[in-house]
Amino acid sequence: MVRLLETHTEANFLLDDISNTEATDSLDLGDEIDKLEDQLTAIDRRRREAEKEAKKLRDQKGSLSETMDTCDDEVDKWEALKEKLDDGETVYPPAPKTLKRKRSSSSTDSEDDGNSSDDSDHESDRGPPLTAEDIDSNIRDLKDQKKQARRGRSEIELQVKQINGEIKQMKIESRSIDDKRTQICIAARNRYSKSAIQIDFAAGIKEVGQKQFLRIV
Repeated sequence: MVRLLETHTEANFLLDDISNTEATDSLDLGDEIDKLEDQLTAIDRRRREAEKEAKKLRDQKGSLSETMDTCDDEVDKWEALKEKLDDGETVYPPAPKTLKRKRSSSSTDSEDDGNSSDDSDHESDRGPPLTAEDIDSNIRDLKDQKKQARRGRSEIELQVKQINGEIKQMKIESRSIDDKRTQICIAARNRYSKSAIQIDFAAGIKEVGQKQFLRIV
């Protein structure tokens, strides 16, 4: 009976601690488990592709948001020009944005000396004065650009939402397949443990019978 209990304990240890991989190899579950592994691999590949696509769309959404902010800033500039024009001032198109470069201390003086000439060049490059029609046309174009960017961003949000739903479903499928794989391994280990216990039980009974026989003799 002691041997029987030891065998039962070993069986429980086997059931609790052996990994699915070890169970697959030792209990000859290769074909059945391989099919599930292939399904998991395929789902994982699709999930990674979906996550990559979702990231790409989120980046595009960020760019469109920046476009909308830029349009707002530009509209503010043109509306300010319109107010000046309405007040009787002569106005010109806003200067394009330029990147400021860091200047070394050694070159600061020489560049500062050239500021006046740069300003005069800029004055001559502004082109003809703006009319009210020019300003209104630019404001309309900017508002149209913002509207298109907003529409594109909304479409992307819907796409990302759909992809996130698909990713969630794929994760559910992966967990379901993984649970099924574990259940198959547990069932196989239980069958193996039961068989091992039965064999050991029969051996224990035989051993007890032999000892009793020897006592009688």
